[in-house]
Amino acid sequence: MVEASPIGEDFAFYQQQLPGAFVMIGTGEPYALHHPAFRINDAVLLPTSRYLAQLAVAALRSLEQA
Repeated sequence: MVEASPIGEDFAFYQQQLPGAFVMIGTGEPYALHHPAFRINDAVLLPTSRYLAQLAVAALRSLEQA
């Protein structure tokens, strides 16, 4: 697990109502997400999509068992 980051996201307001997780996925590129020169590394799309899909399935299964 990485250290907490003092980013300015509003996601915490959602988590006051419902449990959730904020996932930050890096692309290994030299520019940050909101930088005008940012270009996504296409190599991360498939593994990231796979991870998020597995995470969603696990969450749904967990809710079924609750």
